[in-house]
Amino acid sequence: MSDISKQDYTKIILQSPYLHTPWVNSVQHFSLEPFLISRTDFERLQQAAESIGELYEELRTHLIDNPEEAVEFFQLTPYQQFLWMASLGEWHGIARLDMFFTEDGGIQIAEMNSDTPSSLEEAVYLNRTYCELYPTFENVDINMSLEHDFCEMIATSFYSTYRNTKNIEGAVVGIVYPTEIPEDMGLIELYADLMRSMGCTVIIGSPYNLGYTENGKVTIFGREIDLLFRHYKTDWWTERLSAWTDEEEIPDPKPLDKQLRWILKATIEQKLCVVNPMGAIVSQNKHSMAYFWERIEQFTEKSQQTIRSFIPKTYRFTSMDKDQLLTQKEQWVLKSIYGCEGAEVIIGAFTKPEEWERSINALEPNQWIVQQFFSIHPQPNGSLPNFGMYLIGGTASGILLRISNSNASTDLSSLTVPIFLG
Repeated sequence: MSDISKQDYTKIILQSPYLHTPWVNSVQHFSLEPFLISRTDFERLQQAAESIGELYEELRTHLIDNPEEAVEFFQLTPYQQFLWMASLGEWHGIARLDMFFTEDGGIQIAEMNSDTPSSLEEAVYLNRTYCELYPTFENVDINMSLEHDFCEMIATSFYSTYRNTKNIEGAVVGIVYPTEIPEDMGLIELYADLMRSMGCTVIIGSPYNLGYTENGKVTIFGREIDLLFRHYKTDWWTERLSAWTDEEEIPDPKPLDKQLRWILKATIEQKLCVVNPMGAIVSQNKHSMAYFWERIEQFTEKSQQTIRSFIPKTYRFTSMDKDQLLTQKEQWVLKSIYGCEGAEVIIGAFTKPEEWERSINALEPNQWIVQQFFSIHPQPNGSLPNFGMYLIGGTASGILLRISNSNASTDLSSLTVPIFLG
């Protein structure tokens, strides 16, 4: 923390209205030393992110035209099929891509969180906190437009749903999130304040606080809402499946049947705008990355180039030979199809042989992908930067920069770093 004491660091971070976690498991969560990225590298990341957004949109249109492929390849449960088809595959409002510069100078995208991307408050307010701490610092804040871009996306989604028959000023927004996860409170507070700044009334709750009226409107705590902002993962609304064969039964495995029917009916009747739309059940599913490689010939030439340039070779676990995975441990990474924030990511190169073999034998085959390991270009101190590029309404915006050490994947315990053009 340079010359800043632990006490002063905590005080500085907590002065922000949205940064509530200066320490995670007694480990410093934020850096107060900025990372400078060149304009060229920033623009390369932006272009790659937007290409990936276009690729996922091409995937959506293909699967809507070939619904049997979505069911078979993605192993969708009945309720997941319901979400996908009822939403016509609409998936996008805000997403975040985990992007890395590789040792050969390329860019690789490990995954995209198109469902409930986190930490927007950290990207915006860590940079802002640094600028307030050092007012003579003159480098450009690349996250300066994130809040504006988010509000523009919300307004565009709203008017697209209601076809300009309603005004977003005065609209009632319900923010739905897992209320038992307190680390997201700063993000939820930021979302609420941004939508209040647009003239909306905001009510916050969980899926269990939703209701339905006789006139076909969804409610939260009894109040009719016009827009539902969803920070509750799509696979949590449906049948809850374990990624492991030896795991105890998941609590509350049944789908949220009533709530889903209310939401989807109101959406189809254009009585509710949902952000992110429920079609994220497929875009969030990492089988999508396997689909890109296993069905690459079905995509346009431009998309095939995007796949080869930016997405590591990825396959369904069921498409791979188990003996090959055991003998080529250093070359592969295992990822569960709905894990996020580093959860259920097993990197062969950083895993002991016995743990790797135990994981392969214990995982539920239809719930995992296998992705080719790639080497990240390290910083001089050996740390590995993860550039979390936000894609908002199809346009690349700012970056959540997180740093991990040389033998771990990026997760909630990674160091978040302010990032500026240098």
